[in-house]
Amino acid sequence: MSINLEFNSVCGVNFNVVLFLRIVTVVIDAYVPLKKIRSAVKYCIKCPILIILNVLFVKKAALWRRYRVDKSLENKNQYSNQAAHCKKLVLDFEKAKEIRVVNKANIGSFYRYVNRCLSGRTFEISHRRFDNR
Repeated sequence: MSINLEFNSVCGVNFNVVLFLRIVTVVIDAYVPLKKIRSAVKYCIKCPILIILNVLFVKKAALWRRYRVDKSLENKNQYSNQAAHCKKLVLDFEKAKEIRVVNKANIGSFYRYVNRCLSGRTFEISHRRFDNR
């Protein structure tokens, strides 16, 4: 395909732009590798509670913006109720995740989970035994 022959035709600017874009697309498809993008959809299908949490956090953020503009008691109560609800759901989600790890009865997955949760800054030693003594 000769570029000079295609652009020398007297068909107008729009036709020449379309031809140029077609040539550029062919070159890009031939020489630029495609980048694989991992989708988070697979993870969301497994955990639909994360979608619900995301919706609730968006609602909480909207209530915070409303309260920041108009500091009425009603806005404050709505925001604090939504924040408490979000906190409860997150704690319930974390609790359910820990129960799933324990019920799996796989010592390897248990230690992987514990090591993921521990870090130097958030490490706290429990001062109580399991039987509360």
